[in-house]
Amino acid sequence: MEPEQYFDEAPNEEARRFYDQLEESSRPLCEGSPHSALSVAVRLMNIKSDWNVPNAAMDSMVDLLGELVNPEFNIPKNFYPAKLLVSKLGLTYDRIHCCVNGCMLFYKTDSELENCKFCGHTRYKRTPTGKMVPSSGDALSTSHS
Repeated sequence: MEPEQYFDEAPNEEARRFYDQLEESSRPLCEGSPHSALSVAVRLMNIKSDWNVPNAAMDSMVDLLGELVNPEFNIPKNFYPAKLLVSKLGLTYDRIHCCVNGCMLFYKTDSELENCKFCGHTRYKRTPTGKMVPSSGDALSTSHS
């Protein structure tokens, strides 16, 4: 019995575009830098999510960052290109509300619940302006591909 032979096969067009995008976005910002445009974009998205930073505030911070670093660094100019760069690679993030007491996540089959199924605490509270916001003031963000 002969051993199987494996042949290198060129990736299809979609895979090639993905690999090209990944390679381009993973290049160091400058020689010796541990950061790439992709790592900066992911980090910005993580900060935005962890601290619940509004888009306008992120844009201002990214604008300042752009003024502070070498213009040759290919960092995003505002939040939208950062989000676009990450999403082109198939990475997304979802906001997942959690019970204020930490009993459960309002996720998947529980995503539409209004109260915690363990302690009964309400998922939302009304602000002085009448807007309904998560009671915990927090949401978990998960990244997945």
